[in-house]
Amino acid sequence: MFSKSQSSTFLDMPMRIAHLVLEKMDPMDQLSARKACQKLKTAVDEVGIRFNKITIKLEKDLIRVELDVDKPYGKCIQYRDESTLNRIVKNLWNGQQVDPETIGTIVIFSSGRRTRIEKENFVQTVCRDLKILLKHAESVEIHSNQARREWRSYRNDYIDRHFTTELAKLEECFHIKEICLISFWEEYVLRMLSLFDATTLQSIAFCENPDLSFDKIIQLDQWKNIKEFKLRRRDGWFDSNMLAYLVDLQSFTIEQTWLSFPIQCVVQIRDDVMRRSTFQSCTVQFGLHYTERIDFIEIAKVFKPEYAGGNEFEIVYSNDDDKFMIKCQKFLSNDWWDGFCFCVKRLSSDDFLHIKNYFDSIFIEPAL
Repeated sequence: MFSKSQSSTFLDMPMRIAHLVLEKMDPMDQLSARKACQKLKTAVDEVGIRFNKITIKLEKDLIRVELDVDKPYGKCIQYRDESTLNRIVKNLWNGQQVDPETIGTIVIFSSGRRTRIEKENFVQTVCRDLKILLKHAESVEIHSNQARREWRSYRNDYIDRHFTTELAKLEECFHIKEICLISFWEEYVLRMLSLFDATTLQSIAFCENPDLSFDKIIQLDQWKNIKEFKLRRRDGWFDSNMLAYLVDLQSFTIEQTWLSFPIQCVVQIRDDVMRRSTFQSCTVQFGLHYTERIDFIEIAKVFKPEYAGGNEFEIVYSNDDDKFMIKCQKFLSNDWWDGFCFCVKRLSSDDFLHIKNYFDSIFIEPAL
């Protein structure tokens, strides 16, 4: 028992009780507790902090870090440049030294609290914090500065180069399960992917990445171990060459506005991809303005030769080893033109039993 003159603290609790308290705290409060002292740092690390998703948005003189913003406890932290950025960039390009007195960072939290950090560039500040944050995240999404520009005609990648360089300087191998890179040039895609642990990474997604070539990406250990891949871009071609990169994955999704979908690719999905024991599902989406070049009835006949329906269909297909649900449906999107979505999903025994029971209840006549 404590005397009246004594006051107990959180650290006076038995460690098993402290762990129960820490487990109930949201990730941001856990991070704050971790900074209090070495004992709490050890306790928080033993409990483990997990963010579902960290989103990083790069802009010219600002970087936003969003931590589980879709959750009630979600937070957004802004790292603003408080230096004369144009003068710094000009000095760097001319090989001149940057005066430390011109550099500064303002960190703005969701609560409105502001912290000023002297003599440190905002990119260095955010990467220093990410060294901790990325150790506690399930997935990360990084938006390039190019996301707000037309990359075909304008390339201002200073902030992208600076960010990837500073992140690499940390010499950390981040254990992230999912990563999505948006609007980065291939040079930075390759550099950033190499910073993530190949044995942990399970899913890679690319969105609107210009000049992207799979020849170099598939050589990375990070690619060789993933289970899922997603690609979204305005143009490009879905053909046998691209499909060759995807055949060993459990799942892949291709979303393109201008997209060819040759019938030979559908046959290859049926005869090669769907016979892989690892395969679970795939989705191919394409814009409606392109569908006049695609014969959906011929696609359906690849799986059901006697098919005589329309452009939208659901077919249960068996390849002797497994059963699959094949779907082709229209979809609506605010970001894309209306289009069609072609999906293949391996059916589990429970899935197939549910479908069988559903059709039996429709077509079997009741007993008299």
